[in-house]
Amino acid sequence: ARIARSKTSVGEKDDILSGMNSLDKKNVMWGAVITEDQTDYQRNVFAHLDTRGQHGTRQPKHINPQLYVKMGENDIRRDWFKAEANSKIEGGYQYQQYKFLYAKPETYMGDYIFMRHEEMLLTEAEAECRLGNETAAKGLLMELMSKRDSDYKCDKSGTAMNALTNDWSGSLLEEIIIQRRIELWGEFGRVYDIRRLKQGFTRSTKQGFVTA
Repeated sequence: ARIARSKTSVGEKDDILSGMNSLDKKNVMWGAVITEDQTDYQRNVFAHLDTRGQHGTRQPKHINPQLYVKMGENDIRRDWFKAEANSKIEGGYQYQQYKFLYAKPETYMGDYIFMRHEEMLLTEAEAECRLGNETAAKGLLMELMSKRDSDYKCDKSGTAMNALTNDWSGSLLEEIIIQRRIELWGEFGRVYDIRRLKQGFTRSTKQGFVTA
């Protein structure tokens, strides 16, 4: 009911694949409008993420390959990430982000989105799952995934979560968390989820990390 009162809804393809740089989308709940006379030029989030920017060019950001393959072949969110020809790593490729892009790179313009409808939907789905209301949890999950992957199905159950973030348990709760990780990549403080879920994580060359 609270989500409904926000008068927002799950974003369509055009809402999420346009650079995440405008509050003028039906899924945006909260954000900051940036005007040309108030832009902070090369010191904003897009400068660190957009490959047409400054730091984003020199230090491009990548999704964890193990998380990338959790998206179905027809998941539209795959368009947020692209395998770069020069980014071959052990076991595959690094997938560079194209989720966050300047609206106007020549003037460093782009609104800041702080909260989207999808975050609240996934939070509610997790709550329902933890309360044992799996039908409600799956319904909420499908409300999102029907807009992301036409082939998506979920017949999982339970709340089991293993000790490591990449040690998959196959539970419904884990599936909700996986979709949360994908949907909110680069938007939400993932480390806070790891801490509240009391999980550990590993970093390997297969994930694109350089070992000492």
